[in-house]
Amino acid sequence: MQIIIAERIKWNAPSFYYKEHMAAFHVRQQKFVNLVFIFRKGLIIDKSGLLQGDYKDRRMAYFYNIEDIKSKKAALKKVVNDWVKLIEE
Repeated sequence: MQIIIAERIKWNAPSFYYKEHMAAFHVRQQKFVNLVFIFRKGLIIDKSGLLQGDYKDRRMAYFYNIEDIKSKKAALKKVVNDWVKLIEE
């Protein structure tokens, strides 16, 4: 089955959803971009260290430059796939 993750503007930022809100960019004038993953049904266990923070309902992924994004691609893909599996349960 093919899963399609859609995009929209939420909280004045590019955001992504699949059945429910999934993640949003937190755009600031910083030296990084962070992607905020929202969890409503549970938490994904991320052993890669990509997801940071101890918030009850979200985790943050920080990206500092294009090389950083490329180096974290596999971990990001796993987090997104795990999130979709969580929503499907």
